[in-house]
Amino acid sequence: MITINTNKKLLGGILSGLGIIFLIPRIFPDIDYDGTIVFAIIFISIGLYIIFDKVEKDKRTISNEKKDILDDISIFGVSEKALTSDNFKGGSITSIFGGSEINLKGCKLSDGTNVIDVLFVFGGTTLIVPGDWNVVINVTPIFGGFSNKIIKDPSAAIDVNKTIIVKGLVIFCGGEIKSYF
Repeated sequence: MITINTNKKLLGGILSGLGIIFLIPRIFPDIDYDGTIVFAIIFISIGLYIIFDKVEKDKRTISNEKKDILDDISIFGVSEKALTSDNFKGGSITSIFGGSEINLKGCKLSDGTNVIDVLFVFGGTTLIVPGDWNVVINVTPIFGGFSNKIIKDPSAAIDVNKTIIVKGLVIFCGGEIKSYF
């Protein structure tokens, strides 16, 4: 499900590998290792994920479009961002043991479908969007949640030709999307 709901295929591979590591002693009872190796593998895997994910983002992002694409990473920290763009195309948010507040009220959506890919592990984010955006939330929570607190302006017309999809994975934490008009 993780690999279907997110562009982060490496994360799916890492989590699958960790599952295999936990199953090895049950399949092969002669193999015995203590739990400390599992935590070391988890931290190494998260580190590799962050390194390879950043390299992949750099390959995908063209330099003159960087102002139109959100790229936020919070690891053991907190960040606050306010973006302005007349052609916002989405992006990605990663929060691991951290959090962020991202204000997109100064942005206008690009035509078509735009995606914000999220990964929150023991962290979270608040997204603030304009009240006239067409927002679709497709986030998979595991021991966490992602809430929609958007307040629609009754006088604003929502352009259904411009959509933002928030999708991804939330583990042991939460996030929210809200708006002001």
